Amino acid sequence: MIQLLLGSLILFQFQKPAVHVFYVRDCGHCMDILLEHIPALQKKYAFTLKKYDIDILENLRILEQWEEHVTQIGDDLPVVFVGDSVFYGETETREKLGPTINLLAAVRQPVNRTDTAVASDTMPIDTAAHTEPVHLYYFYQTGCQGCDRSDVVLKHLAGSRAALIVHRYDILDDSGKVFFEALAQHLDIPEDDRLVVPTIIIGSDLILKENITLAALDSVVGTYVKGSIE
Repeated sequence: MIQLLLGSLILFQFQKPAVHVFYVRDCGHCMDILLEHIPALQKKYAFTLKKYDIDILENLRILEQWEEHVTQIGDDLPVVFVGDSVFYGETETREKLGPTINLLAAVRQPVNRTDTAVASDTMPIDTAAHTEPVHLYYFYQTGCQGCDRSDVVLKHLAGSRAALIVHRYDILDDSGKVFFEALAQHLDIPEDDRLVVPTIIIGSDLILKENITLAALDSVVGTYVKGSIE
């Protein structure tokens, strides 16, 4: 009886919340959270911290897998998971992470999440170098927080596709704005979707903001060029 009781007590021990931060090293908002905000929270709350640099391809894949269960996907960095919650960007993280950790620390039911430690990146190279070039047009805006993540996705995609040529246009530049309008008219893009950043156009395909994921882009590019990210 005593052993059974002790076993039950162990099952119902309080668990430290786990905070998972997805970031890129040259993102100022990410570094502010990792180097300033989280250390301050660590002085107040007990929790474990897991960091995922999405410049590593496998970490980006993990992020996209977890986001398959997110109702409203954001496009800002960092992306912070804790319990059943996810926060996008510095402002939301600063406002909600601390109270969420505090709430989870008082709950005895741990939330299960698979952690994956990645030490290095491996990325297959597109061997179909003979394929006709595929042109991807990427429209962004200087200072756009949501564009940071799209930059990482495009870096991984371009690194795996020898036939892919990425053209970048800042819509704050007159030439970028004019070119986007010309493409929008040619493809009959709805007015509400014009000059939204980040935006990617490949052939007749339009990919907007939170839909710019490695999986989505690879699927679209796969219709134009052989090979895929395995």
